[in-house]
Amino acid sequence: MRTRGLIVYFAGACLLRGADAAAIIGVVLAARPAGAGDATGLLAACITLPHLAGPVAAQLLDRARSKKLVLSAAGLVYGIALAGAILLLPTMLIAAAVGLLIAGLAGPLLTGGLSSQLATIVGTDERARRRAQGMDAFTYGVSATAGPAVIAVVASTSSPAVAILTAAGAAVAGGDRRPAPSRRNATLR
Repeated sequence: MRTRGLIVYFAGACLLRGADAAAIIGVVLAARPAGAGDATGLLAACITLPHLAGPVAAQLLDRARSKKLVLSAAGLVYGIALAGAILLLPTMLIAAAVGLLIAGLAGPLLTGGLSSQLATIVGTDERARRRAQGMDAFTYGVSATAGPAVIAVVASTSSPAVAILTAAGAAVAGGDRRPAPSRRNATLR
């Protein structure tokens, strides 16, 4: 069960973190054609600025009864808010900015919040924890590389809006991590 849980964790982590890494590129690509022009940088900041609320997100996660539910909800909120923001971008700039701020607020849970739960899946074996932490660090690198690359490819073959909707879908899919931790480490449920 631990191996299956780790595979699902790492796949979800790559999807969530890839969406987070890709979103800022997608926002920049989508803002100009949507007529946002001078506001492009501000829109990009709307999705990154809320990451400063990481300590608040950590407290929320720490106090939550169901950490898995909070993390799944974060992926869902991120994806829906990101998709909504991009669909609103051409006509309602302020509403799009609010959507990006909401997505950004979920961002810290997709990164550090997710990493904080890794020990629950792995258990108490120190060597297994170090290996899992190394693989978790690897997901950050994969996501930071693959997310923007996928956005660029989809945007160039389709449109920036479709690219961002792809990232939003990845966030929703990544938040839907099904396997529970082993019975002896069942606190993530």
